[in-house]
Amino acid sequence: MSKTVYLHIGMPKTGTTALQMFLPENEALLNEKGFTYPMMPFRFENIGIRRNGHFLTVWDNKENMPEWGQGFSVVKEALQKFDNVILSDENIWSRQRLDNFWEDGMAEFEKIGAKVRVIAYLRSQDDQVESNWNQKVKDKKTRMKITFEKFMEEERYWYMPFHYNEVLDRISSYIGKDNLTVRVYEKQQFIGGSLFADFLDAIGLGLTEDYKLPDYVPNVRLPNTAVEIKRLINLAYKDEDVPDFYREIISRVYEMKAIQEAPKRDTSMFSPVMREKFMAQFAEGNAYVAREYLHRADGVLFRGELSSLKQWKMDDHEILMDMIRIFAAEGVYQYKRHEDLRTSVRQLRAYTKKLEERSNRRHERIKEQIKDLPTLAAQIREIYNSVPFRAYRKLRDKKDGKPKDES
Repeated sequence: MSKTVYLHIGMPKTGTTALQMFLPENEALLNEKGFTYPMMPFRFENIGIRRNGHFLTVWDNKENMPEWGQGFSVVKEALQKFDNVILSDENIWSRQRLDNFWEDGMAEFEKIGAKVRVIAYLRSQDDQVESNWNQKVKDKKTRMKITFEKFMEEERYWYMPFHYNEVLDRISSYIGKDNLTVRVYEKQQFIGGSLFADFLDAIGLGLTEDYKLPDYVPNVRLPNTAVEIKRLINLAYKDEDVPDFYREIISRVYEMKAIQEAPKRDTSMFSPVMREKFMAQFAEGNAYVAREYLHRADGVLFRGELSSLKQWKMDDHEILMDMIRIFAAEGVYQYKRHEDLRTSVRQLRAYTKKLEERSNRRHERIKEQIKDLPTLAAQIREIYNSVPFRAYRKLRDKKDGKPKDES
């Protein structure tokens, strides 16, 4: 039976983190079906341990990166036990465009006797770019300060490979079109309406009640009002080294709000004119992907209704209510932090007091010992000059031929 590596390459913002949680959680069940999602014995800085395919992105520096060879060793060992290995990392989507990625990777997979099948999820370019701006605003490192309009005007998204037809054709030129599975990241297009069911279907399995689903969805997209609040807060950060604790607070506030109010997405940062102009440049390529990779005669790739969303406008009342929630949560956060610090100070003072008491007792003992030194010295002299010790010294000196001790 042939050995297969299923390489899930993203693209970014298409539920990759959720899948990377789901697959390891169901490792035992996958094993029963001949699949494995192996964990790597090494870590990359700022890369989650569950991104087990990330080692493939270091091919251009593999001579200095032992993870390259170690990663393939893990895959080879896994294939000795199972017929199918699943690897996942969203960075592959952009990194694979560079020279020799597929040449070097496929050569290594061939050495271990593995057939490669690639799974790629596509998200509509307008939704992807808006989500990317959203992420950069809330991210604790980038803390983007510019508006969405400015982001689009300056084409800050230029590095993102949005011409999907070119990306997919490049991949298929190395692995063959039959070995490339393309899925659309839209809930209405998921098999069974679930990303997890859709991915399992892509590898030839079906979602059953035996699978354990994640308890929460990571990287939840904040609503536009929250993003605007976070962007305004970012403007206050002159020192980039200051911890971005507002990110956690805002996320928690909107998680609580989602429990109280059904979350809905009824606005977009795009205006209708902006969206039409942006998407026009990808229309032909998207139709090509729909026909060539999804076998759709109508050439429709994305079926979402993003174009029907109204452009987000700042609502003074809504933003005021959310600001009250956020800064109330900040007050609670600071109060709890203050109480934690007070508790720590009390514990530190109590410990310091114990150390001082112990030190004082030790000091007193030393003082008593010093006070007793003269008496101890006199006692030693008295013993030294006693009759038995004087007799002992005379016998010792006589034996050694020394002059008599006249003391």
